[in-house]
Amino acid sequence: MDQQVDDPQEHVAPPEAMRDALGKFAELRAYVQQYLSAKVDQLKLTARNIAIFAALGVVGLIVAGATIVIALVLLFQGLAGAIAAGLGGRVWAGDLIVGLVLLGIFVVGAIVGLGIVKKAWFKATVKKYELTERQQRQSFGRSSRDRTAAKGSVEV
Repeated sequence: MDQQVDDPQEHVAPPEAMRDALGKFAELRAYVQQYLSAKVDQLKLTARNIAIFAALGVVGLIVAGATIVIALVLLFQGLAGAIAAGLGGRVWAGDLIVGLVLLGIFVVGAIVGLGIVKKAWFKATVKKYELTERQQRQSFGRSSRDRTAAKGSVEV
């Protein structure tokens, strides 16, 4: 006795198989659209979170900066008041002295800071050109400075 196994695929007519395949493609397309939509929403959420944390960071920096400014104002105001009390209650003199000292500290700090920066930039520039000349000597046996010095244009 020969038994046949009923396989549903064997008895399906081609038009019906085509409809079934198209239905499965439509289902797959719906799943892909849902997946892509979820990914887009995930990106939007990430961008929104980044924006919120950036805004909170900016607000935090503003609050911290304002707190430091207020603390410094109170400190210098107290110092000016102490100087004024030492000068017989002349508030204007205490304010003037503290203001001039602070201005002097700022000016001296700016001058010294700029001097340090200029010196560092100059050293970096000199180092850059020394390296360039060294590379030229290694590659060509002489540098641009050697060539101009040979013509008498520049002292080495």
